[in-house]
Amino acid sequence: MDSAPYVSIVQMIARPLLSSLKTLGVRGVAVLALLVALPVASASAGEDRLRTIIQSIQQNEALYENLEVRWHTRFRIGKQKRPSPDLIATSDEDARSVSQAGLFYLNADGESEDLGGGTRSRQALLGFDGTHTRVFRQKAIGHIVKGRAEEHRMFRPHTALFKYNFVYVPLSTYLQGDEAIRAHPQGGTLADYHFIVKYLGEEECGGFTCQKVCVDYIGYATGKPVFLTRIYLWLAPQRNYLPLKLEGYNIESSAKLPVEVAVVQELRELSPGIWFPFMATKTSNDEYRIREDNEVVVAWQEGYAVQEAALNPHYPLSLFREITIPDGVLVYEIENGKIVRKYVQGEPEGPGTRPSNASARRWWIALLVSAGLAGILALIFRWRTRRA
Repeated sequence: MDSAPYVSIVQMIARPLLSSLKTLGVRGVAVLALLVALPVASASAGEDRLRTIIQSIQQNEALYENLEVRWHTRFRIGKQKRPSPDLIATSDEDARSVSQAGLFYLNADGESEDLGGGTRSRQALLGFDGTHTRVFRQKAIGHIVKGRAEEHRMFRPHTALFKYNFVYVPLSTYLQGDEAIRAHPQGGTLADYHFIVKYLGEEECGGFTCQKVCVDYIGYATGKPVFLTRIYLWLAPQRNYLPLKLEGYNIESSAKLPVEVAVVQELRELSPGIWFPFMATKTSNDEYRIREDNEVVVAWQEGYAVQEAALNPHYPLSLFREITIPDGVLVYEIENGKIVRKYVQGEPEGPGTRPSNASARRWWIALLVSAGLAGILALIFRWRTRRA
């Protein structure tokens, strides 16, 4: 191969550069080298600071490993540019969660009403005893899952602002990005995305000097990387690195107008040096208004208020194991995401055993309700991470 053309190109680039360096002199070259190195040093310092923050979050998350919480959640729809009858209009729910030595218990009960006037149960009873998760949901369907199968309503102080963002992993895991999320058993749908996490510095929020962090979601649905969503978090070192504020942006709609804003409104000290977010509100803005009209209009708002929170609960194993599934309910036993057995609670089993008519009706109603709620959650998630 003739190398002459490449030598000529190198000479064309090198001659003016060498001439410039001569003009700059020794001091000028030193300044230029410093300017080139600054962004690299700054990025490295930001990465080091982020690692330190994540370590601090992990240490503080451990303070809340054993926790009992009772709270009320209230949802109200706002102005919808394109409303549909199946959208939830109002919802009220009372819940209790217990985390204890790696076990968990959740009891939530409430009802929602959609714009068409229909009502839906929001009941869920779950317990993980260390080997199996037992579930009774919508007052009509049961699951017995091998292993841990947690859901979004478990109260975790460091991810309390993330409801509907499908973040089931600890905040410290979330901020570590792709590999940590995929390795976590609760990684879920987040495992489908690539994350770019950046430390942005200090900023005042809620009367505290917070550490501001940015998380970018990159999707690959089209086979090419697409910038989908950006999340900003304000973490308060003086309050156990709890997030005091969350802002979310759907980049397809707008990089300047937030599609969601969640804010902690009240913090209380459970014990010396351990703070808890007792009240918070999440506001979701209408994406159609943002994208088409360049204006912020509230689509819905949800807030929670904690009635009781206590560290280090002590309950017998029966609380986490004895999840009552009433007779007549269709039960699925699940291993590794697959149904290995199904039966009707309280009815004799045998080849070809089928649910009774009443049981079947309850099962179909529960299935339709669950599908509807899953569809709504998926729609909300799609608003957050809309693909190009």
